[in-house]
Amino acid sequence: VVKNVGGQRAAETRTAFWVKRTSAAKPLEKADRVWPTNALDAGESQTLTWSFKPADYSVGEGWQTAVAMADWSQLVAECSESNSTPCSWYVTPAAKPDLVVAQLTLTPAEGGSETLRTVTCKVKNIGSGTTGETRTALWIKRTTAPVPKEAGANRVWVTPALASGAETTLTWTCKPGDYNLGADWHTAVALADWAEQVAEENETNNRAGASWAIYDLIVDSLTISPQQGADTTTRTVTCVVKNIGGGKTPETRTALWLKRTSAPQPLETGANRVWVTPGLVRMQTATFTWTFTPKDYGLAVGTHTAVALADWAKQAAEGSETNNAKGCSWSVTTGRADAQSATETASSAFVSPLWLLSPPGGGPLDAWLQSLASSVRAVLEEGAGDGSE
Repeated sequence: VVKNVGGQRAAETRTAFWVKRTSAAKPLEKADRVWPTNALDAGESQTLTWSFKPADYSVGEGWQTAVAMADWSQLVAECSESNSTPCSWYVTPAAKPDLVVAQLTLTPAEGGSETLRTVTCKVKNIGSGTTGETRTALWIKRTTAPVPKEAGANRVWVTPALASGAETTLTWTCKPGDYNLGADWHTAVALADWAEQVAEENETNNRAGASWAIYDLIVDSLTISPQQGADTTTRTVTCVVKNIGGGKTPETRTALWLKRTSAPQPLETGANRVWVTPGLVRMQTATFTWTFTPKDYGLAVGTHTAVALADWAKQAAEGSETNNAKGCSWSVTTGRADAQSATETASSAFVSPLWLLSPPGGGPLDAWLQSLASSVRAVLEEGAGDGSE
């Protein structure tokens, strides 16, 4: 609305309009619209109208400032040349969708490499617009955030079109062992709109992660003490079982054989001892002890190899099924052999100095020894009284 607020009639002029201004407008500066404006008597006004689309003028979303300037062409000498009037107006953002991974789970979260896992991924449109069909990608092990269109995903789901507020559930089953993943905690990541098929309100909130684990039991150490002794010597076995993977194992069984000539197999019979092994979290250990006497198990003299086998009953499908056994050497010696050895040593120690003696007063050693022997014999015969030696 252009009005003559002066006291005299104004001649015909031009009124300019700028859709968006960030600085003051100037007369004769290029405008988005210029209206011919009638001559106006004092106090008279004229209404000028025009329709436009903000997009045609590269106007973005949000608040804008429009400016109109009377007598833009400077055809009238006025009392005041401050003819510009601004106004604010708002461009409402276009309705856009916004896809997020609302939930990502692997069930069970903890298990072995052969444990079948079910991946559940919920994708939701939290934006105001509707999506078309998109793609959601899944990596079961990530150490960095994936980016759109990145290769190497373990699974890519076709995700249906979603209205504002709608969601869809995507599922997949897998065995970690099929992907050569080691025993540990891992992080799976899902990425909505992986193929960048939708212009979203927010392009940075498309990812979600979930932790899951592969456990792995080993016999960390196995000892028998004392390592050597007679078949009647009581021995103590100490066996330490450890989970070197992630997660928590179920209750398992650890078996011990006192004498093995080959590697034991799971569920093999004949173990001398089977321990109930509690569930173990990552790097946790369980220590078992047992005492035995070799004679009670008919173990012969010699060196033997004892072997302990973790998860003997195959209750935990582990990250590795080839590292469960550990052995140690121990031996059985005879008590008689020990006594003979000790006697021989003592006899040698006692007799040897005799050969260093010299006969009193010198002379042949043989003659002196014969004389000594006769003297000893005479003493013995006198003491016995019956002539026995």
